[in-house]
Amino acid sequence: MKYLLIFCLVLVAIPGSGQVKRASVTELVKKIAAFNELHGDAVGVAGISSGQYQCFEKLRSIASLQELVSLLDHSNGVVKGYASWALADRKYAGMAPIFSRFLQSGEKVRGMHGCIVADFELATELYNRVGYHQFRRRIKLSDSLYFHQQLAVFDSTVLYSDRDDLLLSRALENQAGDPRYYTRVRYWALERKVPEAIWALGVYRNKEDIDAIKGLGKEAFAAIVRFPDPAFWDFLLLYRGKELTTDYFSAIAAFQSKAAAAELAQALPTLSIEEAGFLGEAITLHDCPFYQDIHLSIWRKHALIDHVATNQLIKAIPDRAARAFAEVLSSGRELHFMEYDSDYGTSEEILPRMLGHIYRHLPDTTPAVCRQLILGEEEDALIPALEIARTFKLPGITSAALEKMEEGTYPYQLFHLAETVLLLGNKAERQQAMGIIQREQPQWDTGNWSGAYRKLFKKYKIKLV
Repeated sequence: MKYLLIFCLVLVAIPGSGQVKRASVTELVKKIAAFNELHGDAVGVAGISSGQYQCFEKLRSIASLQELVSLLDHSNGVVKGYASWALADRKYAGMAPIFSRFLQSGEKVRGMHGCIVADFELATELYNRVGYHQFRRRIKLSDSLYFHQQLAVFDSTVLYSDRDDLLLSRALENQAGDPRYYTRVRYWALERKVPEAIWALGVYRNKEDIDAIKGLGKEAFAAIVRFPDPAFWDFLLLYRGKELTTDYFSAIAAFQSKAAAAELAQALPTLSIEEAGFLGEAITLHDCPFYQDIHLSIWRKHALIDHVATNQLIKAIPDRAARAFAEVLSSGRELHFMEYDSDYGTSEEILPRMLGHIYRHLPDTTPAVCRQLILGEEEDALIPALEIARTFKLPGITSAALEKMEEGTYPYQLFHLAETVLLLGNKAERQQAMGIIQREQPQWDTGNWSGAYRKLFKKYKIKLV
């Protein structure tokens, strides 16, 4: 509580709006207020720096600290937001009371980050600005320490406020385990029952909290994930077969023991594919050797896995992993490549990783796996299979590629199929491929693909009739 009192006392240190601003600063402020949107450094699809952000950069550069502080009392919220950003960027010593003022006012402004246009709260924007600097890779140690300290002060302010929102979640995540905030975290967890606070309370691993955590019912799972004490085991078993969620499976998986593996394995046979995904995520996040067989079972039963589990299996049990990957990929089944823990954009890495691993351990099996993927119904599997075939010049691929070409495909698929046949095929197969390409010319000879096809023909010295 003493930190909060300090912040409140410092509030009086913010100068008022009585500062005389130079004409150049006044003109910039007018432009910013007239546009009236708080833009980040990269906006729109192209991620460019907007004119509004460039005005902010100029304001940050030419305004004095006193002028920037005085702008915090401006009538326009965007001006206030940019003034706070500029002060943070210039490592102003009095950021805590500015953040506290924004937090209390709850003022929002229209803004844009990337392609997202919304009403953003000034307190959150300032918090994010300081956080952005703290986690920049190229930054001096002294600067890193400044932003780290500011963020810690912001977190303390949030924890002792009455806000239950994204800022509280971030403060709990950042400060969990700090003994100074144990009592406050316990309040948010046990009295307010904030999920992130329950998780944070588990970080302290205080045995005196065990009964109170159990009293939260299934909400206790979040704490047990960070506090897998044996005293919770029988409590968790009360939910066997009733809770088939990521939170429950994660609480069990956190024990990383043979008993935990046995408990999770016995649940698998009756799980739906969605529930198997929950289990897969739990054992991926709490990886240990006891869970390898469960991963393989989920993969074989549901053709479901994420890129982290894929890499875990490749590293831990390379031969068994290769056989399991080949078995399922050759089956023609629908594949379910997941992106656990908000790991967006990683599902595309899984199949190339699997195919490369299969080739290293089962090279004679790889062509059959690729043929199945080429001829199968999984559209996303076609290009990775063709790329592996071309990279390692796999035999027996061109007949499958020609068969797929005859079925009729999209221009981008036809291109990769043709490229594979032209590289790996004999003269007759190449001629057959060119016949199909000429027949399908109205489909591909438009837009971006037209140029790509002509470059391919030039590479192989082919002339269109």
